[in-house]
Amino acid sequence: MIDNLKRLTESLESFTGQEISRERLSQSILIYNENRGLLRQLYQLRKRNPGLLKAKEVLAIVHSSMLMLKEEHNQMLQRLFPDLEKRALKPESRARVILSGSLCEAPRSFILDLIEEAGMVIIDDDLYTGSRYFINDAGTDEDPLEALTNRYLKRNPPSPTKVDSEMDWSDYLFQMVTQNEAVGVISLVVKFCPPHLAYYPDIERKLSRAGVHTMMLEMEHEVTSLEQVKTRLQAFGESLETT
Repeated sequence: MIDNLKRLTESLESFTGQEISRERLSQSILIYNENRGLLRQLYQLRKRNPGLLKAKEVLAIVHSSMLMLKEEHNQMLQRLFPDLEKRALKPESRARVILSGSLCEAPRSFILDLIEEAGMVIIDDDLYTGSRYFINDAGTDEDPLEALTNRYLKRNPPSPTKVDSEMDWSDYLFQMVTQNEAVGVISLVVKFCPPHLAYYPDIERKLSRAGVHTMMLEMEHEVTSLEQVKTRLQAFGESLETT
């Protein structure tokens, strides 16, 4: 992989006419690490204050970090925190759930709204446009290409697309449930997604045995029937009230 990154670097240098030096890569890693740290800080703030931000607001913040200059995003996050700290909240009594899945795209915002309308609060997530994006930093005490490679090859969080026979996604989710004092996990599975569908039965079985309520929403790339999804989420939310 390091050889591939070297070839990519040389190709980009040829295309742009700009040298990608070790120093510039190292500086970029610091900027990206700062962004990841700020996003983790945002998630910690949400854990301490459930409902402080709507789930779709959190999604928009993380998604925007993928689309704009990291330097600008870092500045915006730093300006956001003082405003969030001033928000007054009533004690949160809704059922705390973890949102997992959506391996290929961001979840639709209306799904997030329906979850909250059904009486639940998303306390943490296991989404590719969520915590998976910023969970690991790249090293700063090694060659930058090696640092980028080592970050990508980490087993945490587990990735079903890497076909790691030693990976246990259910253990990862159970740890997330325990750390957040959650009572349920909602998995968003895109139809005909073999990696996720292959792992889900094991996830459902192990979490259920541990007393964690689970629900799978099989999504399509096009808009699905909202009423059916709403009814299922309401029923799941009611089941959590008895735990």
